[in-house]
Amino acid sequence: MLTSRTDRSITYILLSVPGTLMAKQFNPSTTIACGALIWSVAATCQAAVTNPAGLYVCRLGVGVGEAFFGQAYVHGLFGCSTENERV
Repeated sequence: MLTSRTDRSITYILLSVPGTLMAKQFNPSTTIACGALIWSVAATCQAAVTNPAGLYVCRLGVGVGEAFFGQAYVHGLFGCSTENERV
């Protein structure tokens, strides 16, 4: 059975690779801002849903935002240091 938790996880897993590519293509701060915007709009829309289908769509949006935000955060965090500074 599909739950709101599993559909967010599926979306996060499927979009992790495009999120990483987007973080490499664009500035990580821009990708983080886009991911946070998508995540916040989807999370806010959850307050207005009246049926399970609307909740699933909102949770998919949360997964999209998290995929872009999380991958860009890691890329930006490790992209700022040199090879010798990493442990």
